Amino acid sequence: MPDTRTETTEKNKTDDKYNKPYKDYYCLPFGNQIIKDYSNMNPVYSKTMGDWRTHNGIDFTGEEGGAVVAISYGEVIAIYDDAIFGTCVLIDHGNGVTAKYCGFNKETLEIKKGSEVESGSLLGYLGTIPCEKSELSHLHFEINYNGENVEPLELMGK
Repeated sequence: MPDTRTETTEKNKTDDKYNKPYKDYYCLPFGNQIIKDYSNMNPVYSKTMGDWRTHNGIDFTGEEGGAVVAISYGEVIAIYDDAIFGTCVLIDHGNGVTAKYCGFNKETLEIKKGSEVESGSLLGYLGTIPCEKSELSHLHFEINYNGENVEPLELMGK
């Protein structure tokens, strides 16, 4: 497909119509097998917690110790421990897209707050998620777009 951008397009990147996520640029953060989908505000059953709750992200299954990568370019804006989701990494991917990657083994993180990442950059290796430990090993992944949780795969065009 030919590049149809113009000088005007490049100059007006802050203009709202150019400030939308580019769907073809994203890669998946951890394999391609999903064990729990985004629930879109509908409650789903949690085996670990023994109750019904919304699931604001998607869960990619894989082996503990597997590599987790950035979905696109961005800046690491936070790394923190969460009682529910374990070690989490928050990345601002630009154009209103912020992604939360949950369940790292903290000792294996390859990034720190302020690190710049590219699509496919190694972030660290999978650990566990306390609130979902009764389920298969997985990465819990959420995307926030302009302040709202959204279906990650839909935003990424996957």
